[in-house]
Amino acid sequence: MSRLIRPPRKARACANCQHFAANGTAFVYGGRGILGAIGEQARGECRAKPPGRDRKTGDAVWPDVVASDWCSAFARPETVKREEAA
Repeated sequence: MSRLIRPPRKARACANCQHFAANGTAFVYGGRGILGAIGEQARGECRAKPPGRDRKTGDAVWPDVVASDWCSAFARPETVKREEAA
């Protein structure tokens, strides 16, 4: 069993985002630095926006992301007020 690679705590990455819902791990490689290291990272769904429709099945699906991904909807858990969270 290998160690999970996590982005630094202050990094603007999916693993540190309010909208990240982890559901497993993914083997990733490539890039430079710690975020591009070869190994396993947390894998999950981005719940920042409503799910999209799968073209083959028509089911609603959330975007599949890994811990080091990032988008403009990034929000740290401590910055979201309790009454705003769904």
